[in-house]
This record gives sequence, C-alpha cells and structure tokens, in this order.
Amino acid sequence: MKSTFFSLICILLWQCSIAQRETQSGYVVTNNGDTVRGQIVLKDWNRNLSSISFNNGTDRKYSIAELQAFGNDAGSVQYKRFDITLHLNPNNESARYILPEDSTMKETQWLELLVPGKYPLYRYTNSRREYFFFGNAKDAAAELEYSNGIKSFYGEQFKNDPRYTKDLVTENPVFRSQLQALVNGSTDEKLGAMSVTVEYTAASLTRFFERLNTTERKDKSKMLYHFGIGAGIVITQNSRTSNQEPFADVDFTSAISPMGRLFLHIKSSNVKKHISALAELMYFQINTKGNKPPEQFSNFTRQKSFVFNNSYLGLLMNLRYTFNPMAATKLYGLLGYSLNFKLSGTNYQETKSNGNSPFSSQETITGIRSLLAIPNAGVGVEVSRFSVQAGYFPPVNMTSYLGSNWKSGRACLSVGYRF
Repeated sequence: MKSTFFSLICILLWQCSIAQRETQSGYVVTNNGDTVRGQIVLKDWNRNLSSISFNNGTDRKYSIAELQAFGNDAGSVQYKRFDITLHLNPNNESARYILPEDSTMKETQWLELLVPGKYPLYRYTNSRREYFFFGNAKDAAAELEYSNGIKSFYGEQFKNDPRYTKDLVTENPVFRSQLQALVNGSTDEKLGAMSVTVEYTAASLTRFFERLNTTERKDKSKMLYHFGIGAGIVITQNSRTSNQEPFADVDFTSAISPMGRLFLHIKSSNVKKHISALAELMYFQINTKGNKPPEQFSNFTRQKSFVFNNSYLGLLMNLRYTFNPMAATKLYGLLGYSLNFKLSGTNYQETKSNGNSPFSSQETITGIRSLLAIPNAGVGVEVSRFSVQAGYFPPVNMTSYLGSNWKSGRACLSVGYRF
C-alpha cells in the first residue's frame, strides 16, 4: 500500500517538474512613461527579483533598469522601482548586529506594493531579511526602520551601562515612532493605538496602512468557490491483527474498485496565497476476499472463505497547501479528516466441504462498522481546470468484533475537473 502511494507521489512530482509558468494579463511601465499591455509571466517571488518576462506579441525579459513599474490586471501583483536606502542590522534574534549600528546600503530595486494610497506601503525581501517602506511626499520610498538581534556591550561607550560585558538580544522598533508621525493630526483614535501595537510583519502593517489610507487592495477579502467533479480508482489493502475468530488465519486480498467525487475548493482571489480549503464528497467501495487454510479431517476437507463488498460515502475536509500558487502547473499537498458512512454491504462467510457428503453454506457476517473516521493525506497537480490527485487513508478496523480485527487501508488516484 505504502509503495503504491509513494509511486503515485512520484508521478505527480514528475508532472510538476515539466510544468510551464503561468501568464496573466498585465502591464509594464517603461522608462519614458509608456504603459505596455500584454501577458506577464508570474512566478513565486519570495525574494525580490532582478528581471521579469513579458509578452506583447514577442517575448521580452526586462531588467530593473528598464522598467519603472509592472503588475497584473487583478491587482494582486504590483511592483514599482525606487532608489532605496536600507539598514543592514538583522531582524533575527539569533543573528548579530552589524557594527556600526547605522550601517546602510543603497540600492535600486522593484518594491512590491502592499497597500496603495496617499501613504503607500511597500515590501522588499532579500537573502538577509524582509524590509518595509512607505511612500512620502517626494514620491520616494522611506524605510520603516526595525532591527532585532544579538548585540555586544563591550565597548567603552557601555562602561556605565548595566549591560556592559554582555551579549543580549536587543530590539530597536524605530518604525513605531515613524508610524506615529504618519497619524499625527488624525482623528482616528484606533489608528493611534495601532501605531503602538502593530508588529513588523506584512499582515500587521497592511492592516495599519489600509486604515491610514482608508483603502483596500482590489482583491482583498474576496473568496473564490470552485465546484468540480472527479473519478478514479481506489486501491485497498487488508489485513487482520489478531488470531481471534472469525478472522483467525485469514489471508485477505487487495482490490481495485472505482470511485467518484464532488469537490468544493475555497481559495482567496489573491494569486499569491498558498493555503486554501478543499471539501469533498466521495463515493467508493471497499471490496475484498479472504481465505482460511483448508482444514483436513479424516474423511473430508473443509474450506472457509470470506467475501466483503461494501459501499461508502465519504465526507472529507482538507487543508490544501499549494507550493507554487503562481505557476501554471500547481503542486499541492492535502491534510485532513474524513467521515465515511456505509451505504450498503454484502458480507458473508462461505464454508465448503468436498468429502463423501459435500456441502456448501453461507453465513452473513455482521458487525461491519457503519461509520469510519479516518485521517487522510494527499498530493495533487493542477493544470488550468484539470487536476490529478492521489490520497492515502491509513488502515482502520472495519469490524466491531471484540478481540478480532479486519483492517482496511486505501490509496486513491483520481482525475478532476472544476467548473
């Protein structure tokens, strides 16, 4: 079972490795101020980029020096070029301060627009840390200054400081006073309180600047609901976990059966978001057969076998994490829980004898559980409206017999289409 599931994962990873990048309608602003519309190639820009690819009839790669700004029409991707000055001190409790403490570096970079308005908020991320900037009246970007790291107090200037001869984690939240300066004269009391409690994170600063500008990004708070259907196969593997009757010494077989699913994918309209929710209604079957070793008596041989055919309806709730949300072919992982209700079942034990008086009899097996609660995990690849998804459900006890277990686990592989 596990080897089958891992094989499915390898197939999906291979599909992702040959993926093409996603393009969206967008624009670029050249150095002479012209706006050119076309298709912008999106990718996961976890760090600021040095070039972008754009197509308005011909493919073109632009560097920072060639474009004032660019973005997509949805508004979830917007970048603007600035000459910036940023401090080199760390934003990491395990990193040491760079001396002198006012060390800065000047660069020309595209900054990501997080909040538009009179006082826009921008973000810049490099290999060291994440920085935030705000727009000022000179149409420039000023750094919101913050640092947090290990500082050494050994110099002569610290002789009268109680921290002398120590290494301590020191936080320098200058950005709070910068925020307070932005709200001076504002009648919004809540905004003033926020300037004291706001954290140096994208989410916290975004909330503050949205209130400061009384504006929101175009795609904020919009949720998308994608309905879809799918079909595939279920591979079941069965085992027993005790030598108690009625399943003592039974050798269960694996089986492949069909499955169908309806799903609802709930996600943000922001193309950069990694986390979403996936709800599924799945119809599947757990079918298997089992045989006991033949019993040899003086004048006849007896063979006992088992047949299980059960239909289930599963309700699955999953968190979905998309590893590359801005790519054309998206690879995602699933983790969740499922409730499975038995719809119907035919379960019996058959006994056959081939002695002088051959006979055959069937006895209904009761005690098959009607409700199964099972955790599940999975992976998938999504291309446009189509997806290929593999899921794994660990073995659970299928019966309510005391001291006797028939366990069944399954892997699923399906193809889906969303509307």
